[in-house]
Amino acid sequence: MYYVAIIVGLLMVILIAVSSKKKVPIERKGIWKTLDKMSVLIIGVYRQITERIYGIGRHKKSAGNTGMDVCVFLEQLNPGAEIKRIKEDYVIKKVSMCMLIIIIGTLLGVAVKYSSMQEAIKINTSEGIRREDFSGSKRDIYLQANIDGYEREINFQLHPRRLTAEELQDIIPEFRDVLGKVLQAGNSSLNAVNSKLNPIPRVKGYPFSIRWSSSDYGLVSPTGGQVSEVEAECQVFMTAHIKYEGVTWDEEYVLTLVPNIYTDEELINIGLEKELIKTEEELRESEMMILPTEYDGKPIEWISSVNDSSLYIWIALVIVAVVVFFMSDKDLEKKVEDKKKMMTKEYADIVRKIALYVGAGMTVRMSFQKIATDAVASSKDNPIYREMIFTCRELKSGILEEEAYERFGRRTGVQKYIQLSTLLQQNIKRGSANLLGRLREEADNAAIERLQACRKRGEEAATKLLVPMVLMLLIVMVIIMLPAFSSMNL
Repeated sequence: MYYVAIIVGLLMVILIAVSSKKKVPIERKGIWKTLDKMSVLIIGVYRQITERIYGIGRHKKSAGNTGMDVCVFLEQLNPGAEIKRIKEDYVIKKVSMCMLIIIIGTLLGVAVKYSSMQEAIKINTSEGIRREDFSGSKRDIYLQANIDGYEREINFQLHPRRLTAEELQDIIPEFRDVLGKVLQAGNSSLNAVNSKLNPIPRVKGYPFSIRWSSSDYGLVSPTGGQVSEVEAECQVFMTAHIKYEGVTWDEEYVLTLVPNIYTDEELINIGLEKELIKTEEELRESEMMILPTEYDGKPIEWISSVNDSSLYIWIALVIVAVVVFFMSDKDLEKKVEDKKKMMTKEYADIVRKIALYVGAGMTVRMSFQKIATDAVASSKDNPIYREMIFTCRELKSGILEEEAYERFGRRTGVQKYIQLSTLLQQNIKRGSANLLGRLREEADNAAIERLQACRKRGEEAATKLLVPMVLMLLIVMVIIMLPAFSSMNL
């Protein structure tokens, strides 16, 4: 993994250096600006390589087929926009995102590799498995034993090295001093204790387990280390009961508890707290608790304190934003499918209206424009009418009628509209004496297909309702059967 990280790091440094003067069509700041420049460089190199390998013609064809669905989706979702720029921006953003994921993955991989190497145990078949030092912990060892070609998996726990009797006697004085300093915690010394102690069950670097006891549990707690406030100096004995591999002994520490020394602010806080407690006890029978208006001759202004969760909300929204950003691409196909469904619903009406207007003597172009303008006047909110309006604008701008119909069918991406556009193109190219008949036939077929689609959706709805109906049936059966079983004393 380290070699992979080095290679990735060198590649990133080279890409940053080479792409520093690249121009990016996307205006983004921060790390995205750097990643976008690198993406432009990578895309350019890829195009040059494919051109040299496959040739210009085959490169264009290959580039057109690569991600064709996404390109079509983008074109359908952005009618009239400069599709080349939209595609380029989309590809740059995707490449930038991939590079960011690779960088994060490399960093995580290095961290995991380092962690696993720290935990790994090197096994030497001639010398055996090296134990942890006496201050370490037991390890889970997973081995495979190969006997006569048959592999067996063996799992066991390897304990740390045990101290000899001489080593134990040598380390006890050092441990006694360290344990006293650990117990002292934030106090200046054990001879001046006025804050919480630290009676821990084990000291890091030593293999001994410790259990604590106190001569006065009311003043010093041996479990949490809480120290009660005293008005005068007093002594308390804390005893550490130490155990190691069957050997036990006690270490006693003499604690001198001293009164706390408070600053002026702390004294005010303590005085206010006592005053509030006193007032609350005195007015406990009253419905309202009247807060004190002054302290030590000074007026008090009370403000209700509330829990500020704004930071947590911000963090949650940042996480939601990240999730939305990474999941946004998946919405493209869904949006396009929804758009196609909405357009398909209007197909039968559009073909029927074209056939009606053509039969009344209007041209195909005039029929097309009338359907679009009527949709705008009636405020119909369907993507197909927006596509038709865009086609009408293209016709007014001077685009050939045949080409405009072809673009219309391609933008919709729906097979029915592509067939309709082909029919209209053939009428312009070769003329069709039977155009009206074909339009009426297409309208009849579309009406039948729409009826079948409605029936299919109804069957799907009935299938979806089957599960809740079964659950309701089970509930009804329980309601009916429970009294029957109860009457039978079951």
